[in-house]
Amino acid sequence: MVNIHRLPESDQDRLAEIAVEHSHLALEYAKSNTDSERQTFIRERILELRNERDAILAKC
Repeated sequence: MVNIHRLPESDQDRLAEIAVEHSHLALEYAKSNTDSERQTFIRERILELRNERDAILAKC
C-alpha cells in the first residue's frame, strides 16, 4: 500500500496536478471531434504523466 501522506507536500501537490491534467486529456481524447494527431499527442502526454506519477510514488 502506498502512503502518499509520507511524501513532501510538493510531491502530493504534483500528484494532484497530474490527476487533473490526465482527466482533462482523457475527456478531450474521447470527444468525437478530436483529430488523430491530437489523440496521438494526448496518448504520449498521458504516458509521460504516468511515468512521472510512478516516479513520485516510488519514493513512498
